[in-house]
Amino acid sequence: MKPFLITCMAGFSTLVGTFLIFNRHYSKKVLISSLGFASGVMMMISIVDLLPTSFSFLTTSYYVLAALLILLLFFGLGALFSLGLNHYLPSLDLNSSNQGNDHLYRVGLFSCLAIVLHNIPEDCSCYVSR
Repeated sequence: MKPFLITCMAGFSTLVGTFLIFNRHYSKKVLISSLGFASGVMMMISIVDLLPTSFSFLTTSYYVLAALLILLLFFGLGALFSLGLNHYLPSLDLNSSNQGNDHLYRVGLFSCLAIVLHNIPEDCSCYVSR
C-alpha cells in the first residue's frame, strides 16, 4: 500500500504542475525558480544516486578502471549530446519585444526533448526488467 500511495503522490504532483502551466498569469521569478529547482534536483539525483549505482553495476562485469572509464565516457557523451541539442535547436528571434517569451519557449522545447530522450531508455529498461 505504501508504494502505491507514493506513486499516486508523484502522479498527483505532475498533475498539479500541469495545471499550473495552463495559468497564463505566472511570474517569471516563479518560473525561473521552478526551473532552477527542478534542474538542481535532477543533477543531485544523477550525481548522488545514479552514478554510484551505475558504477557498482559496471564493476560486476568490468575491472574498476574500465568501469570508471565507461561511466565517464557515457556521462560525457550525454552532456555533449545535450549541448549539441541546445546548439542545433532552431534559434528564435531574440531581438523582438517578445524576447523573454521566445527564450522561455526555447527552454520549454529543450526540456520537452530532454524528457522524451530520457524516457526512451528508461522505459526500455523497465520493459526488459519485467
